[in-house]
Amino acid sequence: MLANDFFYAFKIPNVSRFILVTIVLSLPAEVLAAPDDARAETENPKEDSQADQSGNADTCNCSFDGYFEGYLRGEFKGTVKSAEAGKSPVAPEEKTVPFKPSRFILGVGPAMAKFDSNLRITNKSSGLSVFVDTEGTLGLPEYDSSPFFYTAIRIAEGHGIGLQYMDIRRKVNYLDVDKEYGDIGVKGEVSLVDDSNFYTLNYSYALHQDTRSYILATLGLSMIELKLDFLALGTIELGDNTLVESRYQEALSQWAPLPSIGMDFWWSYTKNWSVGTKIAVTGGSYQNISGAAFESVIRTRYRLSKHTGLVMGLHHTQADIDIDEEDTLASVGYAFTGAYLGFDYRI
Repeated sequence: MLANDFFYAFKIPNVSRFILVTIVLSLPAEVLAAPDDARAETENPKEDSQADQSGNADTCNCSFDGYFEGYLRGEFKGTVKSAEAGKSPVAPEEKTVPFKPSRFILGVGPAMAKFDSNLRITNKSSGLSVFVDTEGTLGLPEYDSSPFFYTAIRIAEGHGIGLQYMDIRRKVNYLDVDKEYGDIGVKGEVSLVDDSNFYTLNYSYALHQDTRSYILATLGLSMIELKLDFLALGTIELGDNTLVESRYQEALSQWAPLPSIGMDFWWSYTKNWSVGTKIAVTGGSYQNISGAAFESVIRTRYRLSKHTGLVMGLHHTQADIDIDEEDTLASVGYAFTGAYLGFDYRI
């Protein structure tokens, strides 16, 4: 009766009446119930406001007019209930932030590496050269463990400074004698020690950074310290007195800071696991030393807690150094490939 009075008062034709009734009857039950929901929201604005802030998908802060206009456009304004009876509301996607840029990083651990190094010495005047394989000819260990250390400080948003250090210490004994003949003791040692060190000091700039990944461009210095120590030591002792002592030591030591440039990539595929890769190229000359080096690293990190994690990976470095002396030219090839496992702390 009320509908007929409404149509008669506004002089709506019969065809228009039929279309309007058909549209209204086809609306979902949630739309038809919208005025009650809107009245409930008006009556309890505080509760609805709290529900909206909590992200409850069952609340609605829109009017019936908004629903009707949205329905005609094929969409609804605001957040509405599921139109299918019994269907649970879809929970909002959880936003996770696997990691954020750390202000300070400190890591340390052991590495097991395979070495391949050689030395060629050429006499400039005669042109004659001698090639020495340090693992084959000199007998230095091909496999050995070495500690590594790294740290980084974020000095500003997108800017950081990093330091990496690897200590190599390989030793081979050619002669090791410790005998006693009555009151006379004889001791002798002939050894070769590879005490080389690799340092990297660089500045990094974030080319890309989000909650799951970052890309860094690095620019700095790769400092290569090549050091071989040959030691021959012999003593003859009588009781606590040393009768004869002879010592011969020869060291080949060169230190070269060379410019380097590289890229560092990190990506976190879960909240606790992340993977990264790094490449760097070094080249240049310093005083009488020239050389080039290539470094590549693949590593992964498992987050133990908010500030600690385990880091494991593979590291490869290849360096070729030329040392130009007055009478000789020494060419050193030094390469190592290793796996490492370390612990780091981040804040």
